[in-house]
Amino acid sequence: MTELGKSLFEEGFQEGKLENAIETARRAINQGMSDELISDLVGLSIREIQIIRIVAKTN
Repeated sequence: MTELGKSLFEEGFQEGKLENAIETARRAINQGMSDELISDLVGLSIREIQIIRIVAKTN
């Protein structure tokens, strides 16, 4: 695999991990978990969890 191919693969992999973390955070929010617990479980920052909460409320 070329360096470009490796780079694109890694970028896609990281994007998939982020999407999974966001979806898991959404489900945890719906279950009533705290921002701190969600952050610990999925590896997102407290601020990122707060943003997900705000977006979830507007949808």
